[in-house]
Amino acid sequence: MSHTQQCEIISKHTTPFTDQKPGTSGLRKPTKTFQQRYYTENFIQATLNAALKNSILGTAPVRLVVGGDGRYFLRECLQLIILPMCAANGVSEVLVGQGGILSTPAASCIIRTYKLHGGILLTASHNPGGPEADFGIKYNCENGGPSPEKVTNAIYEESKSLNEFRTLAHPLNFDLDKIGTSEFMLSNKKSFRVNVISSVSDYASYISSLFDFGAIRGLLSGSSGHAPFKLKISGLSGVTGPYIKELLCKKLGMPEECALKAVPLEDFGGGHPDPNLTYAAELVQAVVDDPSVSLAAAFDGDGDRNMIIGRNGFFVSPCDSLAVIADNVDAIKYFRESGMSGCARSMPTSRALDRYDYENCESAQGDAIISKLKELLKQGVKDRVFNTSTGRQFTGDFIDDFSYVDPVDHSETKNQGIRIMFTDGTRFVYRLSGTGSSGATLRMYIDTFEPDPSKHAIPSQVYLKSHIELALQLCGVKEITGRAAPTVIT
Repeated sequence: MSHTQQCEIISKHTTPFTDQKPGTSGLRKPTKTFQQRYYTENFIQATLNAALKNSILGTAPVRLVVGGDGRYFLRECLQLIILPMCAANGVSEVLVGQGGILSTPAASCIIRTYKLHGGILLTASHNPGGPEADFGIKYNCENGGPSPEKVTNAIYEESKSLNEFRTLAHPLNFDLDKIGTSEFMLSNKKSFRVNVISSVSDYASYISSLFDFGAIRGLLSGSSGHAPFKLKISGLSGVTGPYIKELLCKKLGMPEECALKAVPLEDFGGGHPDPNLTYAAELVQAVVDDPSVSLAAAFDGDGDRNMIIGRNGFFVSPCDSLAVIADNVDAIKYFRESGMSGCARSMPTSRALDRYDYENCESAQGDAIISKLKELLKQGVKDRVFNTSTGRQFTGDFIDDFSYVDPVDHSETKNQGIRIMFTDGTRFVYRLSGTGSSGATLRMYIDTFEPDPSKHAIPSQVYLKSHIELALQLCGVKEITGRAAPTVIT
């Protein structure tokens, strides 16, 4: 532990910003927005005010974890803004990922392992990084999960009435890149501790307890009598690189050359850290070009989402990935020992075969598309017949604006997407995503049920041609945006 340093708490006058309403994924804006005078300070003050009031841990000393995906502005934000403000606002200890690096799953693990009040995560997930790109801040609660609406709404309300924020007169003097503890004495006679921890060790230890690493090592090496199982795993220059190297290379024996783009970069190497067939096309092509690769995967910027590719570039949709895991649950050590009572899944993706994303639509265009769908919602679709240019007919069953009531705390989450169901089991889901930093992203999910096994090998884009045509027709996206094709198809 370093020697104790004296630090003066001060208050600074500020005025509210009107655009600091976070979603489940936090607040995402262009980096330059966060670099405005007092913009980030205001949001951190609002977050600390709201999150600590809503914590279930009561009067226990407040302890948090802070880290992020390594994008531009992270270190400055962490060292010059967040840590001094935590100290000035009564937080007793902050655990910080070495170098500021901490994946979202690792942060969740640390919150639960050390029974912390929560965590402040500096990430804009799959959005690009850099001075001309995006930045983000989100708060995870004491259960390690993202903030519920109760907390995000409270943060927004706090942000609208701020007239001051509390911080320190000078930055804290500690080495962000060196593991160790620094303690500071504050002018209010209280102490504040910064504990720089390994970004990967706690998470790696936890993961090692869940899976049978011996069996996996045997599979990868071919020691059990079959050919080695070759992997290609890409971090897309995001936060997961150190985790890939620690878990897959060091602990499981995967050769270093199988770890691709495994160094976190402030601008993600100029790429888009979104693991899909568009932004990870280089990985897909590498698998197509190398028939010896058994499985490939890519992770998003903060490490909480992935894409899986099978032999010869076969794309595994997220719902199929979950289905494979559920069908082979006994192969996973943790579930073999404790059982599995259910799967968490989102409404739109749980059975989706195809997804179309129209990114960076003008907000007015997104609103117009949803207005068109809500007009259809008023009219209803029951027993209505819809025709396509291919001659295919679809008969409507029902349409709704999905809302979810949590069975545990009975909180209701509304406006989660407009669903249209048809009598043959076809389903369309339309959502406006709030995960971008500007404009709106329209996400369309299209799926159906096909009982004939002889048709299961037909490419989804071919099989769903009529379904896609109708889905586009009903929302009017081509007419409203003028776009002939989506930005991303997965």
